[in-house]
Amino acid sequence: MSISPINSYKDFCSEFIPEQYKNSEKLLGLIELALAQCDFIEKALHELLDSIDISKAEGPALDFIGSLVGVERIPGQVDSLYRDAIINCFTSEGLPSPEVLRKVLQLATNVENIGLYPNWPAELYYVLYGETTADLSNLETENMTSGASLVRGTFLVGEMDDKGEYECGYIVNEDNGQPLVVDYYYPTTLYEVVDETDDQILIKDSATEETTEPLLALDY
Repeated sequence: MSISPINSYKDFCSEFIPEQYKNSEKLLGLIELALAQCDFIEKALHELLDSIDISKAEGPALDFIGSLVGVERIPGQVDSLYRDAIINCFTSEGLPSPEVLRKVLQLATNVENIGLYPNWPAELYYVLYGETTADLSNLETENMTSGASLVRGTFLVGEMDDKGEYECGYIVNEDNGQPLVVDYYYPTTLYEVVDETDDQILIKDSATEETTEPLLALDY
């Protein structure tokens, strides 16, 4: 759960000052002095929250989190690897059971709702109901037993209608009724788009009507 910061308590509270006091310089000065302290406390609060957030903690703060769960930093271990070790060791008991694996993925991705779907005989798809920028390569390679595979997938759905809803819902497997998933790939190659004569197709600036930049496409 994230807490949205209040950048200025003076601005935030200005609407609550009674109209008859809005021209009182002395009273407004006292209020601004008190609210300036609130700004300081607000900043300190968010610094404290960041220091105990495993995705943001660094150095000694990360060491403190590790000590809480019984994971010591290896001498010379950088923060990024130590953070992965804390997440993996804190949540790895019982892997690769779906319940524990879902918990690992929730902590690693900061996505609450995660679907897990078997692809027999020894593969498991996970589908995130939300966006993440987390690097999940370690989870996909290190937290599965020998012979089992963990793959990030995405649902196959119809086009979105005017109401923002998918027209046909999930496409499901007839054998088990589970949503059908496909492998998820990141775009890897950037191409310049050309016409049938291999000439570049250029982008036209709507304001100047000039064509300067080539049209590019990503290979998925």
